[in-house]
Amino acid sequence: MSSDKFKVETNKPQQQLRKQWFALCTRARHEKAVRERLCKRGYEEFLPTFICTSQWSDRTKKIETTLFPGYCFARFETCELFDVLQVPGICYVVGGGGQPESVPEEEIEALRKLMASAVSYSPHQGISEGMLVQIARGPLAGIRGRLMSQDGGDYVIIGVDLIKLGARVRVQANDVIPVIELLSRKEGATCSSEKSDLAAGYDLKQGLK
Repeated sequence: MSSDKFKVETNKPQQQLRKQWFALCTRARHEKAVRERLCKRGYEEFLPTFICTSQWSDRTKKIETTLFPGYCFARFETCELFDVLQVPGICYVVGGGGQPESVPEEEIEALRKLMASAVSYSPHQGISEGMLVQIARGPLAGIRGRLMSQDGGDYVIIGVDLIKLGARVRVQANDVIPVIELLSRKEGATCSSEKSDLAAGYDLKQGLK
């Protein structure tokens, strides 16, 4: 990015500037180092991890491992892109058509909620298949993902659509609700509310006669 372009971006009106989450592609095995460098420079960062069990000859050991190898996330304004790319270990910002593309805040928050819970999860590649559902109960209630059946069980894939990577969480089939059903309920409630308002208006009008 040229200094002229960077200068133009920083001169945008303040109301047009807002911090967004972006996926940063890193050098192999540099995810944690990139996270630390971003933090030291004052950027809000997020590195999804999970606990895996490593089998040694004499014992097993639990290790915190990167959930999405080669990726770290950071929240910044687009005018800060040039500075972010100067952080050692970052290769590029993920996007399309030569432009960086932001990651929806709800996807980041869903992964944060998952990591903060005691729920067990594992990496999963591909998040576009399966019915879109919302978890209805438990510590992950409110989170949306793709429902899939695998290895004799039901799972919800929670992830980042931009990089097509996610986390696989075991669920009970009756713990999730299809999002299309939730939308239908919402539309039905809205129609009922509108009908009630119309009825109330009619009753009031009749009473004034």
